[in-house]
Amino acid sequence: MSDKALQLIDEIRSRSLEIKGKLDEERQNNAVLTNAIADLKKELEQRELELSEVKTKVAELEKEVLTAKEQVINPVISSERNDEEIDELVKEIEYCISQLKNNK
Repeated sequence: MSDKALQLIDEIRSRSLEIKGKLDEERQNNAVLTNAIADLKKELEQRELELSEVKTKVAELEKEVLTAKEQVINPVISSERNDEEIDELVKEIEYCISQLKNNK
């Protein structure tokens, strides 16, 4: 073979080794990225689970707040009714006293 042919073969061999090296490097990068994706997916699943737990806790707390509000509001309404009833009773008593005074 001529020197030129041997030189071309060496150049092709050199380029193919360079390409093989780059391919191996990219495969390693791909493996690293694949592992990173798997880790991120696990973390996402964990965060979604935490979010679900927080949403459940918030719903429970909202129910507790509503229950507490009802417990506070109901006695106030009951107290208002009691005040009205007392006012009515006082009026009745005053009326009865005035009737008794008038009958004497």
